[in-house]
Amino acid sequence: MKKPLVSILISSYNKGNYLEDCLNSCLNQSYKNCEIILLDNYSNDKTNKILKKFSKRVKILRKRRVSKFPSLNQIDLLIKAYKISKGSIICLLDADDFYHTKKIEKIKKFFLS
Repeated sequence: MKKPLVSILISSYNKGNYLEDCLNSCLNQSYKNCEIILLDNYSNDKTNKILKKFSKRVKILRKRRVSKFPSLNQIDLLIKAYKISKGSIICLLDADDFYHTKKIEKIKKFFLS
């Protein structure tokens, strides 16, 4: 059976203090058939510097905020990320969180069972 592609969708705005740990947790997954898509609301902290380090391994897009309400901006980013994702399994992650090393492997096994 072909390994399904898993899309990890990350929304971000001024999460520079956490972003490197977040992205490394995605890149260091035991299950490797993943695409990582990060959408940012044009952060004005150290996010851009960090994203440059990951630009070859993570699809990075930026989109202007649509609202003064953070939750609406986050939903807007995730909708855009979902529309460009190619995975048959979609996982969401906030830029200030991280995944344990076997998280995606366990999710994939659950979906295939």
